[in-house]
Amino acid sequence: MATEADKKRAQQLVDEALQQHHKAKSKHEKRQWAETHLPLLEQAISLVPDNYKAWAGRGTAKSQLGDLEGAIEDFTKALEINPKNDSAWSSRGAAKNALGDYQGTIAD
Repeated sequence: MATEADKKRAQQLVDEALQQHHKAKSKHEKRQWAETHLPLLEQAISLVPDNYKAWAGRGTAKSQLGDLEGAIEDFTKALEINPKNDSAWSSRGAAKNALGDYQGTIAD
């Protein structure tokens, strides 16, 4: 079970990663963001496995790195934790679309 200190640290990692993601504009910058912040998001998940923002953020990073199957898995986990996460729904749908899973895209 995550301690309060673990939860606080995990949230700091997620917040840092997401703030930096919003600054990345070009495809190159987004890839650099993903390479840099993927380990931080993984650390946040290891600290607090039910942090849906960490799972969604890691899904975004994996998507930026071309790991669409991994991204879909992470977005799915984020949605299991918080089914009202609109961003995870649309991101998962975009990843499915990029893989040619048009029925899955429509379902999302």
